[in-house]
Amino acid sequence: MKRVLPIFLTFFVLTFVFSGKVLAACEGTNTPEFHSLRPYPANPCQNTPDSYAKFCGNDLTLHDTITETYPGDGSCTTANEKITCNYNETVTIPDLTIDLSIASLPIMGNTEDVTNSSKDSSEKLDDVQKVNNYVSWYLNGVINRAEYGDAKNIVSNFADFSGPIQKLLPGAILDNQRIQTIKNAGITNHNQWVVCADKAFQLPSWLSWIPIIGTAGIGKSTPVPCYGGRQKYKLEDWRGNNNLVEGIKNLLKGYVSEFLEGSGNLAAEIADNAFVNRWDQKMPPLPWENDPFASPPRQMTSLEYQKYYNEWRGDLCALVPNPINGKDFLLCVGIPGVTNNEFADLYSYVPLSGTEDIKGGLSIDNVSSATNPAVAGVTVQNVTFSGQKPATLFFAHMQESDDLANLLQDTFVAKDLNRNGNPTDVASGTSCNTVEVRSNKGDNLFANQIVGQLKYSASFSCNFKPGTPDNSDCMKKCLDEGNPPSYCGSYCSTPGSFKIPTQSCSKDVYISLSTTSSTPKVDDIWSRLVAGPASVFKRIFPKTNTEGGIGQIIDIPGSTNITYSGGGISQSKADIKFPHIGGISEYFLKGIQTMLKPKGYGEPIIFAPATEGEAIDCDKNAPDVSLKNTLNKQDYYQLALRWVGSETGTKALECYNDTVKRAQEAGINPAFALLIWLHESDASNYNLSTMDFGANYPAPAGFVGQINEFFNRAKNYTVDDVRCNWSNLPSDQKDNMHVFAWIYRNGRCDPNYVNPEGETGEQYYQNLSEQWELITTCPFPKSPTDTSCP
Repeated sequence: MKRVLPIFLTFFVLTFVFSGKVLAACEGTNTPEFHSLRPYPANPCQNTPDSYAKFCGNDLTLHDTITETYPGDGSCTTANEKITCNYNETVTIPDLTIDLSIASLPIMGNTEDVTNSSKDSSEKLDDVQKVNNYVSWYLNGVINRAEYGDAKNIVSNFADFSGPIQKLLPGAILDNQRIQTIKNAGITNHNQWVVCADKAFQLPSWLSWIPIIGTAGIGKSTPVPCYGGRQKYKLEDWRGNNNLVEGIKNLLKGYVSEFLEGSGNLAAEIADNAFVNRWDQKMPPLPWENDPFASPPRQMTSLEYQKYYNEWRGDLCALVPNPINGKDFLLCVGIPGVTNNEFADLYSYVPLSGTEDIKGGLSIDNVSSATNPAVAGVTVQNVTFSGQKPATLFFAHMQESDDLANLLQDTFVAKDLNRNGNPTDVASGTSCNTVEVRSNKGDNLFANQIVGQLKYSASFSCNFKPGTPDNSDCMKKCLDEGNPPSYCGSYCSTPGSFKIPTQSCSKDVYISLSTTSSTPKVDDIWSRLVAGPASVFKRIFPKTNTEGGIGQIIDIPGSTNITYSGGGISQSKADIKFPHIGGISEYFLKGIQTMLKPKGYGEPIIFAPATEGEAIDCDKNAPDVSLKNTLNKQDYYQLALRWVGSETGTKALECYNDTVKRAQEAGINPAFALLIWLHESDASNYNLSTMDFGANYPAPAGFVGQINEFFNRAKNYTVDDVRCNWSNLPSDQKDNMHVFAWIYRNGRCDPNYVNPEGETGEQYYQNLSEQWELITTCPFPKSPTDTSCP
């Protein structure tokens, strides 16, 4: 017992001393936090998103009614027993209100119909619905959530509902991602709750006042559902040293030496190795980091990484020398109830991304008449909507989805390659008049109202019937006054003594208010998950919009309902649309699952017909070629997709072999022919240019005409060209490649002539020489006909 008591005393003292906490700058105000995937709704850390997409939504068609009476105002004329009155009215609705309070963000996530900190925290979605219908749940999985403790961490859920990231990425990569989330807490991410936990051995309640790290207890920490009176761990709790472990280390160092007393130098060496250079950080080590104890600095070895990692988990470890082979081996032991590291026990609950909201917006950007004068008989002009303040929308799950999509791309995208390129193989067309749309119950956007003054003028005419005199009131009054009937009849038939019955005329007026939404991060997510050249979807469906492929991707928006009212306008339903979100549902959530299931078991997904593309007269059946130092066909095609970010059109695949074959036959460097083809037209992308090789003045039509003219000029634009005087050229420019570039670009001998596009011939040469290394590893040639390094 004499050894155990000091351990516990030290345990209490150290945890009391080191339980302090520094508050984060980006701290939310919600108590308790709403949900681990959306802890602080409508309270973003960053007020300005770094990218957002504007998108035209449905027009809101407002129905107003103008009523006029006769007799009354208006300019009236009588003809053929018909009275025609002309009206010019100016109508003002001072309080037209676009109410966005019911607006939600579909598809991306749902934290409202699941367990959360609200009073109604019942589960309205099962795990299948979560991962099938929402991007956030699909990427994160249902395991390791603060709301469930360890209740969801069962074997079947790790197989079915843990998400692709946790299945595919190595543990060290996930460790590093969580470290980044911890480091960003209070800066770009909220310092949110991560997990709640109980210790394996709870201390009596009368000791619970002692500020121990974790609940008042010792041993392994077990996650429990949050929102009760549990001990809560926040992101910043993982920062710094695990000082409790450091204190235990110093105590136990003496005990090990005592236990091994009489064993000579071995005891001292084990004691030193076990407790000196011990990993004492709350965050785990990473295998590519430098050894923090090495001098001079060097990367830690694999054995050192294993030692530090086991120590982080709570073991006592030593690198013990092997007297037989002279190599160290790792020896680790754990002391239950003493050396458990709660920060390692609970580390898997640290989010892999930020979970903060991002600001977006909605505004009325245009108002116009939607009334057809030929049908309604009303001409509406001078429509204005003034005094509006655009609504602010708070988008959940957008930062999180972008971060996680980028992380998922780690499984297949090579280092330093662009992961977020412009969309390709997406059907063209305006999303403003879309028929396809996707929606489901999502998270509240916490949008405010748009209130403004609507004003318009309306011109129209109404036809009335001449009124029949109604003298009954006059006769009654006259007779009541004691006058004889003959007098009353004569008196009440005189003009002015009777009234004409009131007639009314109503005209319907329709005003169109066009909305524009600004949705943060959605272009990036769309590119990473579906439409970009390095998207997850295109790794599963590699042949989009190609011969024998599956057609074009359709850019489908997501939608949410809103209402509008004001100034006698009855409440009406409408919707606003968010770009790409419906397509993310169709192709990423549903499409990938359909592809991975046996044929006939998945849901059908829609595609637009594949485009046949512009006809090109290259030889598509030219035999395959291989250039030792130059990009092959597939790599050249990928470069063409990224070259100008065009959606479709490059003929790099179809005509690569023919380009190389023709260049070799013509005695032109094939890599240079590929470069000119790419530089001038993105490899015959006729959406950009019909001059495949940039041969102009004259410009022959077609691939064959263009490449032959390029060959002709490449051979003739040389320093021997008698049309130009090259005697004053600097020695470093006196070569055929310089001369070719100057004349080919601007048709002039002067390398410094500036064309209407602002480029000189020398600048054209410099551009080609810089882009050359993207095509080949050969040195840039001195002449287009230099084929020494193909």
